[in-house]
Amino acid sequence: MKTIQRPIVSIAPRTWLLSEYKLVNSYLLEGDDLAMLIDGGAGVGNLAEDARALTPKPILFVATHGDGDHIAAAGCFDKAYLHPLDQTRASMFPLAQMASYMVRSRGPVRNPETPVEDLLALIPKEPLPPLPKFLPMEEGQVFQLGGRPVEVIHTPGHSDGSVCLLDKKNRLLFTGDACNDRLLVCGEDRDAGLRQSLNTFEKLWARRDEFDYICQGHDALDKADKSFILDYIEAIQALLAGAEGTHRTDAMHSGIMYPHKKVMVWYNLDMKMDDKGKE
Repeated sequence: MKTIQRPIVSIAPRTWLLSEYKLVNSYLLEGDDLAMLIDGGAGVGNLAEDARALTPKPILFVATHGDGDHIAAAGCFDKAYLHPLDQTRASMFPLAQMASYMVRSRGPVRNPETPVEDLLALIPKEPLPPLPKFLPMEEGQVFQLGGRPVEVIHTPGHSDGSVCLLDKKNRLLFTGDACNDRLLVCGEDRDAGLRQSLNTFEKLWARRDEFDYICQGHDALDKADKSFILDYIEAIQALLAGAEGTHRTDAMHSGIMYPHKKVMVWYNLDMKMDDKGKE
């Protein structure tokens, strides 16, 4: 078994993408006084240790949403923030099984060159600290890192409490799962979920002059083109006007998928996780 290094990519001054071995993306932003870690992975490897190796500054943890593959490391930090509408969602995920689940279900697709057994070996034998009592954050709140303000933008769709984080100085928008190259519209009411997502994308597109790139929660190991947002607006408008996707099942998702340009919209999802971390 070879030694596997966490991919860490500098994407802007004092800004790093820390990939959970191509399964999930986290981001470290350093200001003059504080640093911010955006999202905390599923628990593969030691994210907190790798983040602290990049900066001597105290680190705030901020979750874009409450899914278990984005919050596992939250308990490793003194202060952790999550939108109140995702507090319940965060408590629903069995974090003890989350890392194994992500490796087994997502590993063969997102990191096919690395054997699943090698990725499983990266899961620490000692459990991560339990989730903290998250501090609330809200629309328009600005984190002051010292010469680097980061604004919270409430962006429901993937989840009710999803947020994006706007780094005004470096013109970067960190989107979590609100805007990847695939969007999972959760919930049983398809049209309500689509309308909520459409409102979010129109809100972000209206602010497009404030950022040059998006930084995704999955998939890309670099900054991505902000035109993803416009592609989603067009795709969702088509779906609400009567277009339909087709049922797909792959290693990661099962549901209805509608492709458009660079993006895919998934809805009517059937996603279950058993105690062995398998769908």
